[in-house]
Amino acid sequence: MLQFQLSDQLKQSATRWNNGDLEGFLQDYYQGDQMTFTSGGRILQGFEALEQRYRKAYGDSTETMGTLSFSDLEAWRLGPNQALVLGRWQLKREAAAGTTDEGVFSLVMVKINDKWKIFHDHTSASK
Repeated sequence: MLQFQLSDQLKQSATRWNNGDLEGFLQDYYQGDQMTFTSGGRILQGFEALEQRYRKAYGDSTETMGTLSFSDLEAWRLGPNQALVLGRWQLKREAAAGTTDEGVFSLVMVKINDKWKIFHDHTSASK
């Protein structure tokens, strides 16, 4: 049940991304200073830093954000309100000279007020 629930949530998140809705995509993240994001050898602390990173790197339109998809999603409950999610991502962007990036991610999610939020995101590219 948990895997289907979190898989559906992430697929809805990708749909928001694909519609150019960056704010909607970011709603799945815990919006506090304790949220962390690691990628490319860097650690970002706090939701505001994450939002700034996404805006700078991807903008907020379908033309600049591209098409995001998730696959091979697996989820495990770590506690009553905590879960670990693993999966693969792929991002196709025409605005970036038709590039396709892909990689893997792991998410630590916490359930707050009956909604799952990403508390930690570790994303890496395959290239």
